[in-house]
Amino acid sequence: MNIKVQIIVDDETDNPPIVEEVGCFQRGDLSVETIGLMLQEGKELLANLQQSMVKHQIAAYFTKACRCMNCHSTLARKDSKTILFRSLFGNIEVNSPRFYTCKCQSAGRKSFSPLTSCLSAHTAPELLYLQSKWAALMSYGLTTDLLNEVLPLQVNRATVMRHTHQIARRIENELGDEQVMYMKDANATGGICRCRRILLPWELTADTCMRGTATIEKLAGSR
Repeated sequence: MNIKVQIIVDDETDNPPIVEEVGCFQRGDLSVETIGLMLQEGKELLANLQQSMVKHQIAAYFTKACRCMNCHSTLARKDSKTILFRSLFGNIEVNSPRFYTCKCQSAGRKSFSPLTSCLSAHTAPELLYLQSKWAALMSYGLTTDLLNEVLPLQVNRATVMRHTHQIARRIENELGDEQVMYMKDANATGGICRCRRILLPWELTADTCMRGTATIEKLAGSR
């Protein structure tokens, strides 16, 4: 038995929908080993689906981005380069053309890349989210092995460590200046604490990538 997985892309225009195959699986006699998707098949299916989705999204974006926003004339193309976008389901090479600004604009004739302006970062937030979350719970090496095992990725330890440190520095900068406060506990009548990180617990999301670390450095009796 052959099982094919297809996607249907409808651009909501008069064009007919595009049907594209993203996976094909063969199955024989039913057994515990052959029922449903295998791990490697699931990874390949996700990678193919991601490639197809991104390809059609980029194509739809450039149908508008290649025209002047003022007079709607087609922009002259200068050149093109390739952007590597790191997604949760694999790395994707995206073609990024550059266009000249339209003659109807009063400013000098310049070139620009619409996709570079749209994709300000080349790594998906969800990938950063999983990297930083798992790296906070286990070593960088184990995080790398787990990501590569369950997802169609090829990340390395240095990349996971760099991304985690970048997110940590960003969150650190968002905290602002240190705040000095007074605190009482069972062991001391009072003391001054330097509160460096006070965040609500369990606020780890793909948007913030890292939230939920609370650190209080107690200075009472330390001097």
